[in-house]
Amino acid sequence: MNISQEVEECGFFEGYTLQRFIIITAFSTVSLFGVLANTLLMAVFWRTLPVSVHLACLASMDMLICLTYLLLFGVDAGFVYLKDKTLFFLYHRYIVPIFFIAKTVQFAIPFLLILITLERYVWTTKKRTRCSILL
Repeated sequence: MNISQEVEECGFFEGYTLQRFIIITAFSTVSLFGVLANTLLMAVFWRTLPVSVHLACLASMDMLICLTYLLLFGVDAGFVYLKDKTLFFLYHRYIVPIFFIAKTVQFAIPFLLILITLERYVWTTKKRTRCSILL
């Protein structure tokens, strides 16, 4: 083999098939509806804030998960399949902070669900049991 045959592509990527692009686009549309629905839920829960503070936080975290899916996977599929340079440069400018937000929210959601479950359990117990749990 001579040198011209051993050239490797830097950052080789298999690309997106039409089927994969359609699936990611469909789920990105679902994710967009998730962002809108959770924004509506946040508005409803923030009105009754002292009672539903945990549910408002859960709705905001769910909205962030939907938004980060849209920004991480939907935009990636868009610029790779459509070969759009503008989306490529935009994607690589925000990828690191959005990835950090996605991982942080994924880490926080289970703890928030445990907190909500514990709070609901405490509400349903008798006063004596409630005091022993909280102390």
